[in-house]
Amino acid sequence: MQVTDLPAVRAATIVHHGPMDGVDATWQLLARWIEDNGHRPLGLGGEVHLDYCPEDPSNGVTELQIPVAPAAGDPRDGSRAGVS
Repeated sequence: MQVTDLPAVRAATIVHHGPMDGVDATWQLLARWIEDNGHRPLGLGGEVHLDYCPEDPSNGVTELQIPVAPAAGDPRDGSRAGVS
């Protein structure tokens, strides 16, 4: 094992409550939010299991994360889209 510093990244996130067999709908909700808000995904998403409950999966809590680029016109976006 080792400790590694990870680079800072902008990410869209959502918290899934319940068993992992229902996580697909939460992933779809997150992807739809990204698209609806003009962001662009920048890679594969990840999962952080905040409360893992193998004895009762219905109590599980998992954060889903997808790295994103800012929406066009956002001051943090490197492009000049939306700027006159």
